[in-house]
Amino acid sequence: MAAPGSLTSARAAEAAGVKAEPLEQLASVRDYVARNIRLIDIGLADLPLASLSRPDETLTAGYASQPDRTILIGAMLKALGFEPEYVLASGLPAVDGLEAALQPAAPAVFTRLLVRVRVGRQAYWLGDSDQYAPLGVSAHAGLLALDARGRIFKLESAPGLSDRLDSRITLRLKDDLAAEITVERRYAGAYRASFVRGLKESTPEERRRRHLEELAGIRRGARPLGQPASQVDDKTATARFALVCPDYALRQGGLVYLDIYGLITRLGGVAAEIRTTPLLLATPLRRQTAITIELPPGRLVSAPPALNLELPGGRLTISSRWDAARHRLMIEQTIQNEAALVSAEAYASLLQAQARLESPELRCLIFEPAQTK
Repeated sequence: MAAPGSLTSARAAEAAGVKAEPLEQLASVRDYVARNIRLIDIGLADLPLASLSRPDETLTAGYASQPDRTILIGAMLKALGFEPEYVLASGLPAVDGLEAALQPAAPAVFTRLLVRVRVGRQAYWLGDSDQYAPLGVSAHAGLLALDARGRIFKLESAPGLSDRLDSRITLRLKDDLAAEITVERRYAGAYRASFVRGLKESTPEERRRRHLEELAGIRRGARPLGQPASQVDDKTATARFALVCPDYALRQGGLVYLDIYGLITRLGGVAAEIRTTPLLLATPLRRQTAITIELPPGRLVSAPPALNLELPGGRLTISSRWDAARHRLMIEQTIQNEAALVSAEAYASLLQAQARLESPELRCLIFEPAQTK
């Protein structure tokens, strides 16, 4: 652990200010470094260890590699009386059997330097997050890390701060088959940090263009309905927007066919029909999507069937409920799938799950409008 120099100690005291709570001090140091030391995205594998800078040098330069910024954070925390530890993080998920396989190769595969600080019984990770993330979120959550004793372990964000994206969607179909769609997305963990960064570090015009591109991705010819809105809380962020889609549904004969927007129909990593080697699903998928479809008076002919799929790292479920009195269909999709290593033999079942998700009966709703006199 680099000893804090006089400049580092002064900047640590400046960052902490009058804050007495340990968690406030941790956040203050992290945010100070993120705002004042420009990051050069170079990891430990990209430079010799002899080129690492002392904390005072990093403060004087005003820019640093990722390891140098982490070393500075550790030194500033030490100056404030904390007992930080350096750990090395990898880009590999914690799946069965991988830890033992990596042991002979350590530390070559662990190329990101982080700081671990314990407050009470809870560990906090610094060096891979910035002022846009709740304290306790790590960009390496769920991945393998290496401590100073040579122990490989799974790095976890603080409780309640897992990466998660939940959505609530309302689709109102008009008599002319145009649709008004309202979308609300709730971001947690690293998703929240990425969303807030996009808000804070872009101009209004950039955000407007990004919003119009998203609407076009939902439906060609879609128009915004009102202005998008966002809300940022301590642990989550929420985005809301609405759009109008002309000719959203298709009428054939006496039936109307409507695409169901919002369901996840692609599982990452599924491509080839046959695999002869294992497939690593490195990114966890934790999502819940609630969709409400409001229809004109009529009879529901076909709705998505219930689905309960076992995945290599968890489960995917779809359920629906028809409210005939209100002409309203409620659909809920839940995905909880952690990182996993899929054998070539088990890949076939994953391919079958993908085929089920892509089936037309899951993606399309059919109803018969009531006859008008």
